[in-house]
Amino acid sequence: MSDINLLFHRQYNIVCGQNAQGKTNLVEALYYLSCAKSHRENAFVNLIEYDQNKALIRGKIHKHNTSSQIEIVLDKNGKRKITVDENNTPASMLYDEFAAVIFHPDDLRIIKDGPEKRRRYLDVSISKINKNYKKALSEYYRLLRHRNFLLLEQKQGFKQMLDIFDEQVALFGAYITKKRVQYLAEIQQSIQALHEQIAGGEEKIALRYQSAVLEKTAKKEELEENYQALLKESFEEDRHKKITTQGVHKDDFHVFINGRPAKQFGSQGQQKTAAIALKLSEIALYEAHNDTRPIVLLDDVLSELDAMRQRRLLHLLKDTQVFITTTTDEMKKDLKKTEYALFIIENGKVIKTEQ
Repeated sequence: MSDINLLFHRQYNIVCGQNAQGKTNLVEALYYLSCAKSHRENAFVNLIEYDQNKALIRGKIHKHNTSSQIEIVLDKNGKRKITVDENNTPASMLYDEFAAVIFHPDDLRIIKDGPEKRRRYLDVSISKINKNYKKALSEYYRLLRHRNFLLLEQKQGFKQMLDIFDEQVALFGAYITKKRVQYLAEIQQSIQALHEQIAGGEEKIALRYQSAVLEKTAKKEELEENYQALLKESFEEDRHKKITTQGVHKDDFHVFINGRPAKQFGSQGQQKTAAIALKLSEIALYEAHNDTRPIVLLDDVLSELDAMRQRRLLHLLKDTQVFITTTTDEMKKDLKKTEYALFIIENGKVIKTEQ
């Protein structure tokens, strides 16, 4: 997709086209403006067209009666330049200007998939409202890599070195645990009402964080001390497996519907509804912390839902700027003509707009 300039609707933006035509590229560009990350690619050089040396993403953002311009230049040599109103800006500051929550089909499987996906959901969500959390997470994984290297090499004196690393691992790990538990507690306050609006019923939904450290104590002030104790207790297993077997990188959270684990006992519809409620809670919590709503990117999500859940999800997002990729424009029949803009994409080009 190249040289496209678009003016979007303040409510619903329907990006319609057949598969592999460039719909996801458009929402990916919007998401990249919010955090300088892709939801699909780890290396940004892969986002540049194969026959080009650079890519430019530019967006004009309007909020609270002010405007700002974000510009990101990606270079195939591995260089990236981010500016806000022509001032160089670190990626970590983009959330202050422009926030986006992206929702794709894999998110609907967050309940039944493995813990890694749920941890990632927590880490991405919390990082959007807490810069210190993002820094702590980065430091924790840096220390974890060093600790795992010591366990892999197991050179003379490595046990003494582990003890030194464990103090710092426990420090950051305890902080991360506290913030994850706190975040889930905040979500719990809004998720029940959202879940009922999507499902149309009165099922009770609950969230519970699972952590080996928390199992050792219920007192938050003891977390760091107990984290260190846990690492010492798992030393023999860590030495045998040559990797750190306990810590926040192994934690999980569970979703319960009417007191039963949704992963094991929830129907496919219940699991999807719970996943949608989680994402909507993320939006609500971001607004509560930042006094502004993020835009919402629904990348091929509606096709995964039945007509009832589609309508209820769109209704719940009526006060949000939404971008929807789809292969059909049928959903517009449920919207007023003044509520949406339609963009038809073919071969990476917008060939038709309807506003």
